[in-house]
Amino acid sequence: RRARALARDDDDGDDDDEATISSETPRVLYENDALVIVSKPAGVSFHSEFEPGALARLRASRDAREERLRAVHRLDKGTSGALVFAKTADAAKKLARGFATRTIVKYYVGVSGKKPKKKMGTVTGDMARARRKAYKLTNTKDNPAVTKFVSFGAKGRRMFIFRPLTGKTHQLRVCAKSLGAPLLGDDVYSGEAPADRC
Repeated sequence: RRARALARDDDDGDDDDEATISSETPRVLYENDALVIVSKPAGVSFHSEFEPGALARLRASRDAREERLRAVHRLDKGTSGALVFAKTADAAKKLARGFATRTIVKYYVGVSGKKPKKKMGTVTGDMARARRKAYKLTNTKDNPAVTKFVSFGAKGRRMFIFRPLTGKTHQLRVCAKSLGAPLLGDDVYSGEAPADRC
């Protein structure tokens, strides 16, 4: 019901509803005639689950133009970052091809409280289900997750820049865990208390 309420134009003049929607709306980072790039906060699902997801919130915030936003990639609920939406079918096709062929390169930043086994390199291996919601990296390479990374010290923490070459569920989180440096704020793989994100 709440998703439907966010998705419709609300002309009753209730400023509180507008403030709620705007505070939950992904912030637009860039926009042109073909696409819109927004900042998705951690803790917001891409799709609507028990509350409106990033796509529903963005659609609700847009004016009444006849516009159909098309998803070309996704981010996990716990991941903050830039989301790209196509505004035309042609742009969606080109962007999807760019993500699929890796001509659009994605980088992710992570922070750990632990020093990794190695400072840079490539982590390659199949991922298998482990306990609860977790995955684990295996020694087999039948359909491997491949992640390039570099890390460096920063204010008593360890910063990582990840470049995934494949798109597996929890890939970067499992990569960090396999290096002995689980990401801060990752309640599935680190076992540490939640961390603030910027």
